[in-house]
Amino acid sequence: GTQVTQKDEKELSDIARSISALFGGEEQVETTATVSSDDAAGDTVDVGTALGLESVLDINQPGYTPPLGRKSGAKPVTPVNVQDPVIPVAVEEPVARVDVQDAEGSDAAEIEEAPIALDPAPSEAARVLSEATSQYLEAPRDEREAEQGALRSAVEAARSAGAVGEIATSVNLLLLQADRDVGVGDLAGELMDENVLAGMVVALGSTRDEDEREALIGAFVRLGDSVAEAIAGALTITEDRLARKTYVAALAAFGPAGAQAVERMLQDSSWFVVRNGVAVLGAVGGESAIEPLTATLANAHAGVRRETVRSLAKIGGENAGLLVSSMLGDSDAMVRVEAARAVSALKVERAYKQLVQILKDGDDETVIEQVIRALGALGDPSAVPAIEKRMKGSLLSRPSKGVRLAGLAALASIGTPHAVSLVKKARNDKDPEISATAAQLISGR
Repeated sequence: GTQVTQKDEKELSDIARSISALFGGEEQVETTATVSSDDAAGDTVDVGTALGLESVLDINQPGYTPPLGRKSGAKPVTPVNVQDPVIPVAVEEPVARVDVQDAEGSDAAEIEEAPIALDPAPSEAARVLSEATSQYLEAPRDEREAEQGALRSAVEAARSAGAVGEIATSVNLLLLQADRDVGVGDLAGELMDENVLAGMVVALGSTRDEDEREALIGAFVRLGDSVAEAIAGALTITEDRLARKTYVAALAAFGPAGAQAVERMLQDSSWFVVRNGVAVLGAVGGESAIEPLTATLANAHAGVRRETVRSLAKIGGENAGLLVSSMLGDSDAMVRVEAARAVSALKVERAYKQLVQILKDGDDETVIEQVIRALGALGDPSAVPAIEKRMKGSLLSRPSKGVRLAGLAALASIGTPHAVSLVKKARNDKDPEISATAAQLISGR
């Protein structure tokens, strides 16, 4: 400790102000230490206790542990001799913020309020609903009435808990049995609303089992045109490839209703929405799809043009063939690749001269590869010299392996004596893949 005398009073007061300013900002604390004559005569009082500094230092310092018998944040007690007069200390104490998770016995922990009762947690509500759905579906038909009431209650609890996805899953399960039991189908319709329907569509898009996916699509078709609208809406936003294919197949199953739902997609300002609509038209097929697809061939985004070429190839026919061949000169290389692939699939003979010209003029290697395959599909013997030249390349430009493999396949398909001799010669090529492919093509003749 330190002896406090009358002559030290001013120094103690100055120290208190300095420390208080240090820990409390610019705000000054008025501190007076009044000591008795006995103090001056030699009785000792701890300086920190006398000034009330413990209340400033202890709760703000890292690793501080409150003294035994006193809780953090409580007002400090100045130990003095019972015979001594009380030493008044006017120190403004800082407010200590205590977390509920502070040491056991803290005031904050003692006054923690009891939790308010809320709706069931989504996970618990989902579990109950899953069990209720299973029990309902497994119950004999003549005993389902009681289970139906429990299922309705579980659905309402799940709805209150925000477990819409689980409700959607349950309704989908009901729909899968609706064709065998009309009552199940009626119950499924009763439990559906706009949000649940959206969840059902999402669940359809994420279904990996092919049989289950087809069964769900069939069940959705029986629900009517409003479901087609919901599927079209999901198709406008999804970027998941499997979901996109599923939705396209579903809308195709709706027939005219699916095609009508797509019409608005083609007018959307987002290119990927238009692309998805184009994919549906390709799946639906028919001459009626040619006209809107002709318009999307001129879309500013290459992704839309590429998907349009694919859809036209699926639809087929003379008009579709003419349209895809016109895209062989598109500004985007991948659109040209799709156009060459479509010409090959549709065997568009009118595209022959254009294909040969591309080989002579040159293009991106991926385009050249597909052009060669298209020429092989057309089977015109006059294309052999152009294919052979492109396969050999030049001193400055060697063809890619993809181009050489495509050339071998095209030559074998054309099948003239000279074309076959070129394939046979390739059996001795230094590249093992080239030689193996050539040998396989010859053995397959």
